[in-house]
Amino acid sequence: MVFPTPTQQLARGVALRGDSVRWPNGTVPYEIAQGYRFYHEQGRPDRDNYVRVNYNNIQHGMEHNFQKYNSTMVDTLNTSYDYGSVMHYPRDAFSVNRLPTIEPLQPNVTIGQHDNLSSIDIQEVRLFYNCFAIGVTLPTTTTTTT
Repeated sequence: MVFPTPTQQLARGVALRGDSVRWPNGTVPYEIAQGYRFYHEQGRPDRDNYVRVNYNNIQHGMEHNFQKYNSTMVDTLNTSYDYGSVMHYPRDAFSVNRLPTIEPLQPNVTIGQHDNLSSIDIQEVRLFYNCFAIGVTLPTTTTTTT
């Protein structure tokens, strides 16, 4: 995930526990991250060191989805590129011809999974929100009607 710079407004209120957050519907973690305005991993300023974008295979009008952001627009929090990020497009995202639009430069890696947050995703959220508590339990609230 790539985060907006501090000058950009971002929604608050994310709570994560553990290192293996998982949802049955892969859309849920992706959409939550989108809702908090997290940017796509392949938009990182250093993305050309990790993936090749094949613009000839991208549907006309969808090229903006492959925008590379500069370091004044986003903050990578000094984390490494995350092929396994929930915010990484799959190889054939917006493909006009079923050929890859994004190709990892590192062999044998999977991109485009939306089932769970990667360990780097979790690390980045914790860094961004300065939230390192593990195993915190919220108190139970009881309501009595009279």
